[in-house]
Order: sequence, then structure tokens, then C-alpha cells
Amino acid sequence: MALDYLERIRRERPDFRPEAVSLLSARCLAGTSRAQQARAEFESATERFGTYESRAEYAIWALAIGDTTTAERLDAELNKISQRWNALTRDLNAAVERRYRAARGRALQRA
Repeated sequence: MALDYLERIRRERPDFRPEAVSLLSARCLAGTSRAQQARAEFESATERFGTYESRAEYAIWALAIGDTTTAERLDAELNKISQRWNALTRDLNAAVERRYRAARGRALQRA
């Protein structure tokens, strides 16, 4: 149902929070075991928006499916981005950063 709703938003209001819609779509696709479509949506969001959040969400998914090559590439990008943050930017990204660090910790425990 969520995917149908997100697709309707894309069609009817393409200017409505496009990054959030893209990331939610990718997460929904991942949750319904549509890995190839999820990867394509994560890559599209990362290329289109280039934000810490888009990369972190993609990395969280990559870690969950055991795609260490993608996760390591994204980790390097995330570290590079976060080194330039000021206090406000750190606060704005704190929630997704916590989720990413937790996913990374779980992946390291499995390895």
C-alpha cells in the first residue's frame, strides 16, 4: 500500500519532497524483497540528491543484505561528508547517523 501511495505522490505532485519520497520508496522496495529495484532507487536518490541521508540509507540497506563493497564505498563518502559538518548539520543528521552506526556495528558483529 505504501508503494502505491508513494507512486501516486510522484505522479500527482512530483515536486513534493522528492528525496523523502525516493528514500521511502527504496526502503519499501527493500522491505518487500525487491532488491534490484531497491538498489536502483537508492542509487538514483544518491546520484540525484547526494546527501548524507541518501548515502546513509543506502549504506544501511547494503549492510543489511551483506553488500560490503557498496557499504565500504558509502562509508568512505559518509566519513568525508561528516568531517565538514558544523554543530547544526551534525544535529540535523543525528538520527540517520545513529541508525547507520548501529547498522554498521551489527554488520561488524556478524563478520
